[in-house]
Amino acid sequence: MARNTAFFMHQQAVRIVQQQRGAAGSPSAPFSFTDPSFGGTVYAIIDDGSGGKFVGGTFTSVTCNVTSTTYTTGYTRLVHLLPTGEVDSFWSCPVGSSTVYALALDVANNRLFVGGAFSSIGGELRNDLAMVEASSGTVDINWTCSTTSGDVKALALDVANNRLFVGGSFSNIGGETRADLAMVEASSGDVDILWTCDTSGNVRALALDVANNRLFVGGSFSTIGGQSRTHLAMVEASSGTVNTLWVCSATSGAIYALELDVSNDRLFVGGIFTNIGGESRSSLALVEASSGTVDTLWTCNVTSPGQVYALALIGANDRLFVGGTFSTIGGESRDDLALVEASSGTTNASWVCNSNSQVWALLSDAGNDALFVGGSFNGATGLDGEQRDRFGTVVASTGDLFVP
Repeated sequence: MARNTAFFMHQQAVRIVQQQRGAAGSPSAPFSFTDPSFGGTVYAIIDDGSGGKFVGGTFTSVTCNVTSTTYTTGYTRLVHLLPTGEVDSFWSCPVGSSTVYALALDVANNRLFVGGAFSSIGGELRNDLAMVEASSGTVDINWTCSTTSGDVKALALDVANNRLFVGGSFSNIGGETRADLAMVEASSGDVDILWTCDTSGNVRALALDVANNRLFVGGSFSTIGGQSRTHLAMVEASSGTVNTLWVCSATSGAIYALELDVSNDRLFVGGIFTNIGGESRSSLALVEASSGTVDTLWTCNVTSPGQVYALALIGANDRLFVGGTFSTIGGESRDDLALVEASSGTTNASWVCNSNSQVWALLSDAGNDALFVGGSFNGATGLDGEQRDRFGTVVASTGDLFVP
């Protein structure tokens, strides 16, 4: 793998050099992105560090709307998009059936971690978890940390300490017995044999606070690390020990999304619940990260049916973007996507960008005033009443679809 890194990194740089942002000694290029169309649900979107995107889901085709080219073989369930929104035709890492749920990127070491429910990726046999060379899409043949009896739904990466936290519904990972949560050495794929924090149900969301040695874990469990916790817990990242003083259980359903704001000691929690930390809340809440205390003044209930699957924060602009399946949020009529004032929980009354089906993934880009949205929406009224198929770019400040 290492032998090819320099070549592929150079190849990648040549393709995107004119659109890289913030290059030393040169002005940033104007933001321009044309939404591709996906032939299946998008569950994960992350930035590649140079303005492009890695996208994962269930799709078996993706259409580049810049060139009107549809890609199928070699571009199933995982693709790389260039900063223009074009499909990177040089990057191929097809995923066998059925789904990519989670992605984590280590730019410095050219590593892309892929989690989901699959049995092969890039032509290599892997169950639910793999490490891929980010610049080329080549699977690392030496990194083998597959799971059994389940799948991977959440990843959290600590580059500084060479740690990858893995959550899902598995019973074994890398040959070690683990129930739904594990810590893996990022560089080798070896499971940490001393780090054990088993849960009694699926782990669906992870949020990592490296500076304070905290890992927040959300899902559908009732116990974790031998402690009674319902759907939400805080774990010591270095040891896997559950914090016994941090108790903020949620009832009725599961936690699907966690968004951490370390600088303001805030943890935004989304999912399907009716009560959290002893406070009545419908599927969305703000919790003090250090204590687990629910903010009693912050109320933004999500209803009908009231399911939050994705959160994205632009803290400097006090914006919390919320995606899922709902028809009202904070008393305002919205279909599956909304902007909420992060400090107060008030739904922005003028920001309207409705989706015609579930929103599963959100990625904010404060520098370009953009919000990338992925999900199940499609067709002529897919997003904001316009044609969008499972992927769309929204002007973060206004809620209008971005048109280059």
